Amino acid sequence: MVAHPATSEKEARELARHLEKLEREGERPVEGVQVFTPTPMTRSTCMYHTGIDPITGEAVHVPRTFAEKKAQKRLLEKTGKSPGRHPR
Repeated sequence: MVAHPATSEKEARELARHLEKLEREGERPVEGVQVFTPTPMTRSTCMYHTGIDPITGEAVHVPRTFAEKKAQKRLLEKTGKSPGRHPR
């Protein structure tokens, strides 16, 4: 999942590096990448709408623009495209 509240491109890059490492080790950790969608009654949705973590009270970054969400998704879509792997 990408574009979750409190994440930025930095976290997406870290996740992409970790997934690439797992793939080099023979794992298949990702079949698809989903952009965060707010759902009722969750901490994540509260953070999405307010920009504040309800537990800590601290401001959090919320990816809101299509361009930022797409940039995070592209980073993870690059993983899982090794030779011999076919999309389903």
